Amino acid sequence: MSSVEDKNYIYLYGGLSHLLFLIVFSSFIQAKNTRRIILVLGHFFISLTFLLRFFTEYKNFIITGIIGHSIVTIFFILTTILDNMKYRITSDKHIFNFICILGQIGMILHYITIGVDRENENIFMIMNIITCILLITFYYNVAIKQTKKDRVLIYPLLLLCILYMLFTIETVMKFTGVDLTIIKDKYLN
Repeated sequence: MSSVEDKNYIYLYGGLSHLLFLIVFSSFIQAKNTRRIILVLGHFFISLTFLLRFFTEYKNFIITGIIGHSIVTIFFILTTILDNMKYRITSDKHIFNFICILGQIGMILHYITIGVDRENENIFMIMNIITCILLITFYYNVAIKQTKKDRVLIYPLLLLCILYMLFTIETVMKFTGVDLTIIKDKYLN
C-alpha cells in the first residue's frame, strides 16, 4: 500500500462526495420513478472507484469507473432523449442534460486513457479539462435550480461541483508544468 504522503486525497473526497450524493438521492426514489435507481447505481460505482484508488493498490478501478460513468450516461440518455424529460432543471431546455451526457462520455474516455497509460499526454489532459468544466457546469446548475422540497440535494451536488473543480486545477497545473510536489510540501507539511 502507498504511504500517506503518496496518496491523492482528491480520490477520498471524490468517493465520499459521490457516496453522499447517492445516499441523499436514494431518498427521492419512488414507486412512480424507479429509474432513479440507475443513477444511484452509477454513483455507487463511481464512489467505489474513487475509494479503491485511495485505499488500495487495485489497478482495475478503471473498469468500475467506466461502468459507473456508463450507467450515469444511460440514465441521462433515457431521461432526456427517450422520455423527453428534464432532470431537476426548471428550464424547459435540455442543454444541461446534454452537457452531463458529454461530461460522462469524457469521463469514460478519461478512464480508457488511464488504462492505456496515456492520461498525461497533452491532448488527453485538454480533453479532461473540458470534461471537468462540463461537469462543473452541470452540477452547479442543477444545485442552484433545486426546488424547496429538494434543497437537501444542494450540498452533495455542490460537493461534486467542487470535486471537478479540484480535478480541473490539478490537470491544468500538470498541463502547464507546475510541480505539484512543491505545493504539497509547502502547504501540507
